[in-house]
Amino acid sequence: MAPRKAHQKSRRGCVECKRRHVKCDETRPTCQRCTLSERLCTWEALRNVHESRSASSQAASETHAQSPAQPQSQSQIASRPPSPVTHAISTRPHSPSQNHGGSSSDVLITGPSDISVNMDHLELIYHFYTETCQTLVKTEDQLRRYRALVVEQGLKRPFLMHQILAFSALHLSLRRPQRQDYYRGIATALQTKALAGLTEILPQVDASNCLDVLLFSHLIGLHVFRDIFTSLKDDFNAFMEALVGCIRLLQGVNVVIRSWRDVLRRTEIGSLMDEAEDARMMQKNSLGECLPLHELMDNADLSQPSIDACQKALNKLQEFFHIENAYPEDRTSSANAIFGWLVTASTKYTELLAQKRQEALVLLAYYAVLLHRRRESWVVGNAGRRLFKALTTHLGSGWEPFLAWPRSVFHEDEDLGPTPVSTSS
Repeated sequence: MAPRKAHQKSRRGCVECKRRHVKCDETRPTCQRCTLSERLCTWEALRNVHESRSASSQAASETHAQSPAQPQSQSQIASRPPSPVTHAISTRPHSPSQNHGGSSSDVLITGPSDISVNMDHLELIYHFYTETCQTLVKTEDQLRRYRALVVEQGLKRPFLMHQILAFSALHLSLRRPQRQDYYRGIATALQTKALAGLTEILPQVDASNCLDVLLFSHLIGLHVFRDIFTSLKDDFNAFMEALVGCIRLLQGVNVVIRSWRDVLRRTEIGSLMDEAEDARMMQKNSLGECLPLHELMDNADLSQPSIDACQKALNKLQEFFHIENAYPEDRTSSANAIFGWLVTASTKYTELLAQKRQEALVLLAYYAVLLHRRRESWVVGNAGRRLFKALTTHLGSGWEPFLAWPRSVFHEDEDLGPTPVSTSS
């Protein structure tokens, strides 16, 4: 038997892997182990330079006493805790395949603390500010106020910044289909981190952070909704479970925020809240979209509390049709307020959806028309058409008389065949 080849121990690994006594793959500027565990990756040669600089600085300080007015030493700067923006752009977990030979995502800035700048996150915040924000509001004035506010608050709250970056990555996954899997991977990792941060802060929401939670709930709602409809296949039960889960998440956050409404009205977002309220209170422009559903509710085989819940949801649904009819020019390209009906639905109605009661599903089929009117929004895309098709397949022909109007709306454009997913901004 040939003698066993001796193991050649590498002495060129990073400082962190040596400290932990684990094998380093020596990928620079950030090795895979440090990348996956989100540790600061430094290298022996660079550390020696810093130690040499520190020793030189110490020797110099013994000869020349430093006055209070002099600049801080490099070692003092290096010992500072990371700022909120540094934390927000330097914590994305990578997979080994994302290193690209160590040349694209992370750039090593030479200096006393060897800060590793995450170029992906810088790209994401830039894209959110210049592109994604435009798809979330209706006017230029709203855009100016919204994007300044959400980015400023994100720099203060890591959980909000993680969701901002996650949502931007989701948008880029559609804008750049050749790298769709790459950006969706980033979006998923950042969203997971964002939700973990929200879980920590929800039990202690107060006047100092309720605005951040509100901004977060808006973005996470859009994100989760898009994910649900992107993955909608033929399993109706799994789809409804995911949709109800999304609704309950938004309703839970909304309950927390509701008690801070007066405080929020005094913040920078107060004017946007007032504009939304004005839209709901404006003169009704009813086209009677939901009239056939009143007959359905009058003859529903449900308990009285269930009928009341469906009737309340029906009235709210008609209110949202009023708003859509008042802004016909805006209804195809914006995701603004599109999930209002789901968020304001009662707990009882949500339970009926979870039970897949037919009357509740018919209401949801009418809501699919509202989604269809916003189909040019990248968040919504063909969600309305897919939702209506899934619901009618599940309900069967016995419910067709109550579905005639929404079906006619979809047939005005084309048959119920598949349509391309919108990737417009």
